[in-house]
Amino acid sequence: MRFQYLLQLLLCVTLFTLAESGWTWYKIWKVARNYSKKESSKWGVWRSWGWRFDYFGKNKCNLFVYDVLNEAGAKAPNRKPGKTSPIGANEWANPRSTYVKNTGCYRVVSFRQKRGGDIIAFGRYKTSGHVGIVSIGGEYISAGDNRIVEKSIPRNHQSIVRTTVWRYTC
Repeated sequence: MRFQYLLQLLLCVTLFTLAESGWTWYKIWKVARNYSKKESSKWGVWRSWGWRFDYFGKNKCNLFVYDVLNEAGAKAPNRKPGKTSPIGANEWANPRSTYVKNTGCYRVVSFRQKRGGDIIAFGRYKTSGHVGIVSIGGEYISAGDNRIVEKSIPRNHQSIVRTTVWRYTC
C-alpha cells in the first residue's frame, strides 16, 4: 500500500514537472486555440493594441504571437530588451534572427517537423510577412483582419519568399 502511494506521488510530481517545462508547446497551442475558438477580435486591424494606438489600422499577427507566448509563460523575443517591443513577422521568418536566438529558447525545425505550438512565419518581399501558431491538421492560428482565425498553412504561395518554423525549447 505504501509503495503504491509513493508511486502515485512520483507520477504526480513527474507530470507536474513536465507540464511546467516540457509542455510549454502545448500551453502555447492551447492559448492560441482558445482565442481562435472565441473568434477574438482583440488583434483586429482596426483595434489598438492595449494602450498603443500606433498599431491602429495595422496587421497585428506578430502582436498576437507575442501575447500568446507571454500568456503561456514562454519567453517572447523583443527588439529592445526590458521593453515591450515585439519583433515583426518578417523577423520571425528570418531563420538567423538574433532577436529570437538571443532568448535562448527557440530552434528552427524543418517544415515537415512542425507540430502544434510551433511558431510559423512567412517572409514576404517588400511587405510585412505573416506569423502564427501551428495548430493541428495542417492548420495554423493567427490574427486575421478582424479576428483570430485557424486556417490551412499556405504552401507555394507566390508572395511568400521564405517559411520558417521555430520550436520553443525552454
